[in-house]
Amino acid sequence: MTIDPDQFKRVLARFASGVTVVTAYEGNRIHGATASAFCSLSLRPPLVLVCLDLKSNTKALIDQWGVFGVNILADIQRWHSDLFARKTISEEELERVRYLHSPHGMPILENTLAYLACRVYAKYPGGDHEIYVGEVLEGGVRPGRPLVYYEGKYRRLGGEIA
Repeated sequence: MTIDPDQFKRVLARFASGVTVVTAYEGNRIHGATASAFCSLSLRPPLVLVCLDLKSNTKALIDQWGVFGVNILADIQRWHSDLFARKTISEEELERVRYLHSPHGMPILENTLAYLACRVYAKYPGGDHEIYVGEVLEGGVRPGRPLVYYEGKYRRLGGEIA
């Protein structure tokens, strides 16, 4: 017997995580999916891991094109997290999203704390998600503070512990 799903959610809510939006293109249109299931995997080669819902449009585009961007959100970007967490996004909302093209051509949200441009290195089934291992082609950072998710709410960092 496995853990009850409600208890599983309560336990996982105690793990503070950063918030990312995984982005991909369809033609000249950006798509994205909010993902807190993200981590570094390897330095040599540089690899990251991200998990996406099997029903995600972004997942389908990554499968089609084999590349994606990971946008590590700053604490001023809650709107982006909420927007890309939804199943459907209107054309008007998408037009409000400001993004840049990375040197490798991936869509990168403006004003993110950091970004990575990746190519799919491997993928694995993971229940109702697909687990992607991305080989990092490039990355960048800017000053700011991360958007943090803890106990079902967005948080800001309060400072260092001595």
